Amino acid sequence: MAAVNPLDEGITLGRRDLDVLMVLGTSAQNFVDGLSTNLVPSESGQAIRTCFTDRAARILGTAYLLTREEGVVLVVHRMWTEALLEHLASKRLGQPLEFRNLSDRNHVCFVLNPTTDLPIGTWRVEGTATVARVHDALLLSIAPGPMPASIDDASAAWTHWRVKHRWPEDGAEVTSDRHPLACGLEGTVHPNKGCYLGQEVLTRMRSRNKSGWLLKQGLVDEFDPTTITSESNGWALAIVRQTIQ
Repeated sequence: MAAVNPLDEGITLGRRDLDVLMVLGTSAQNFVDGLSTNLVPSESGQAIRTCFTDRAARILGTAYLLTREEGVVLVVHRMWTEALLEHLASKRLGQPLEFRNLSDRNHVCFVLNPTTDLPIGTWRVEGTATVARVHDALLLSIAPGPMPASIDDASAAWTHWRVKHRWPEDGAEVTSDRHPLACGLEGTVHPNKGCYLGQEVLTRMRSRNKSGWLLKQGLVDEFDPTTITSESNGWALAIVRQTIQ
């Protein structure tokens, strides 16, 4: 992509549209792993991005997931929160688990292109905040209390960063009528993981190299305008029909 736009350098974004959920219990990691498209880490201190799907592999929600000793933290877009909590509760089947929405006690920020020594896919506590590195150039921060008024959503910087890094966003590329392989979330579908809702469908798509749709990155002029989901500075993300060679 084109040269880095100064808009997205070292910017802290307030994500007022993200909720903080927690699954508590000794079996929380195994429980969430059984519903997640990605492999849920068993050790505290690890962080991933994952999806939850139905039997047809349609997306029920996406999450930034942090494994803790006492359970699993899920940072989810508010568009998914209610339905995802209902989905998790419906699969509990008597297991000693507790589901909490901690959003009223915490706020979430993203830091673009941070300077940090935190390894990708891990989290740690820094001061009062829990900080996870979910991409080489993206930190997620969960801190107690309301969002500081001085932090805005920096939506232009976020869109530019996403287009540059081909990072699908809930409500733009990621919607409930799509499956993960069709909207740029193939990295959240672990290739060797089974036994979750939608796994058979996604495995079949991958083995046949037929996902139907793909998320592409390129110049705005390269795409049919109806396929574009996000754009910034002449570049775009677009969901296009897969061409089978």
